[in-house]
Amino acid sequence: MWVKSRFKKKPPEVWLSSRYYCGSIAEDLYPFWREKFVEVVNGQYSEVILYGSIGGGKTYFANVLLIWKLYELACLGEEVWEWLGLAKGSPVYFLYFSVTREQAKHTGFQEFLNLVDGIPWFQENFPRDRSVNSVARFPNGIVVLSGSKFQHQLGMNVLGAVLDEANFRLEKEAFEYVSRLYETVTIRRLSRFLTKDRDPGLSILISSARDASSFVEDRIRRKRGDPRTVVISVVGYDVKRERFSEREFVVFVGKGYLAPRLVESVEELRDICRLAGFNWSDEWGVHSPHYVVKNLMSEEERRYFRFVPVELKDAFKGSDFVRAVRDILGVEVADENKLMRSVKAYEECIDNGMRNAFVKDVVALSSFDDVRLQEYFDFSVLRDLDRQRFIHVDLGLRKDRTGIACAYVGDVKRDEEGRLLPVVYVDFIVGLEKDVSKRLDDEIPLWKIRDFLFWLREKGLFISKISFDRFASEDMIQLLRRGGFNVERLSVDRDDSIYLNLVQLYLERRLKHFEHQLFRRELFELEWDKERRKVDHPVGGTKDIVDAVAGAVYWASRETRLDYYALSEYVDLKKKVDGWEEFFRVIQLQKDRGRRGWFGR
Repeated sequence: MWVKSRFKKKPPEVWLSSRYYCGSIAEDLYPFWREKFVEVVNGQYSEVILYGSIGGGKTYFANVLLIWKLYELACLGEEVWEWLGLAKGSPVYFLYFSVTREQAKHTGFQEFLNLVDGIPWFQENFPRDRSVNSVARFPNGIVVLSGSKFQHQLGMNVLGAVLDEANFRLEKEAFEYVSRLYETVTIRRLSRFLTKDRDPGLSILISSARDASSFVEDRIRRKRGDPRTVVISVVGYDVKRERFSEREFVVFVGKGYLAPRLVESVEELRDICRLAGFNWSDEWGVHSPHYVVKNLMSEEERRYFRFVPVELKDAFKGSDFVRAVRDILGVEVADENKLMRSVKAYEECIDNGMRNAFVKDVVALSSFDDVRLQEYFDFSVLRDLDRQRFIHVDLGLRKDRTGIACAYVGDVKRDEEGRLLPVVYVDFIVGLEKDVSKRLDDEIPLWKIRDFLFWLREKGLFISKISFDRFASEDMIQLLRRGGFNVERLSVDRDDSIYLNLVQLYLERRLKHFEHQLFRRELFELEWDKERRKVDHPVGGTKDIVDAVAGAVYWASRETRLDYYALSEYVDLKKKVDGWEEFFRVIQLQKDRGRRGWFGR
């Protein structure tokens, strides 16, 4: 079907207020979403990420945006191809992801069909082909496909996609697959349709705190500040506020290792503030918790609390409290089975003055070329070259990634009893993958890892110990030992002790490193079975990088002698002291040599 004539496009405010142009949407869309709709359209955003509580209308809003995008294209008539820079008659696709086409009938795609079929303007000017419901076919070759198998469309004119993560909650592998497709579609759309003044496409990502994956969280983080992307946070009772009274109660949503809880008395609020390190004044005790949080606490501290309509209070009582925080407040609460739950501890261990010596977080290597791993390494970044280094390698070959990390003790601190405790620095982290651009059957070249370790030593890095996990490491260990390295096997998976050592260093702020997004993701995804004392990644996740860091940090914190640090607390090694000159000269010599004396075992 062809539509040749061009229609005058109405402003979004006018379109949204008329049943002729948008059908039942004109009456059913909540005021919250009306404001967001005008913001998205007038802001010319091309990617919308909807995140928050369930029941807030995120999927419905996504369908309204998709219908508007179809309306925009329809108003262009036959000029649509010129506007998109395509040959006349070329089909234009939108992908609506669902696990299967059958499942699409029970998701937002069926709602999309019902909405667009009920709009008079579309029926008169741009009707879809109702003979088939698995695909929405509109005039001028504009098509909305539903499903998950879209490989043959990726090379075509895909103008946008809708991905609702909730549809894949029980299909983790399928979600990993379609999330990669979503990202591929978005990248290809930009390369094909983006011009200096506009991006005509539309990609919509929908998630809730209950379903949020590392993919969604990582995309929100990476897209923050992108002028073409808007992230809309949704709380269901704010969207439907007119249904509730003005009476509210207070919920503490958690902070680090502090679990979320109801705040029903000022005494409970006082206890939370003291545990969380918030300001507290005894003068506040005469007020209600609601008044204190809303009027006396700082904006930074207030963000850990929510004011909830009293009609919803029953949902926050009993064993389903955490679920209520996720589903009603739209706040992700760390699972009890997560190993690392303190984002604050992690971020306070980030040293902004440090840089990863590897220029890329993940490096693809091939067995079929001469590109060496050290070509991705900036040796000048390394500090304290006389300190003994500990390197752990988590080997992968075909399917898994190889993780490599290096750590050393760069400082000490004393505990309450005056004992010296090491402060561990991680100065490089990298993930290695096989380079399939050369050959699909390629493997990670282990000999390049060995060559890299020899190169580090030749450059002057004092490598005290290298360890490998048990997989495919025998030959590597033998060759490195013949080359003079101190090499051991270390299985970080044997129990939870090596991971708990890593977490303890975070909580005590005795770890320093740079930001590494892949490491962060793996660390916070680790699942901890306390009864079996086992730590593992979730289904479809990875832990090659965090294994390497945990192993390197374990050796550094366990095997570095702290004698030199104890001495240097009291002595300026460059200063001569009466009667002790020769002694301090020897100590300085030991430090300069590095490989013996105070640094050895």
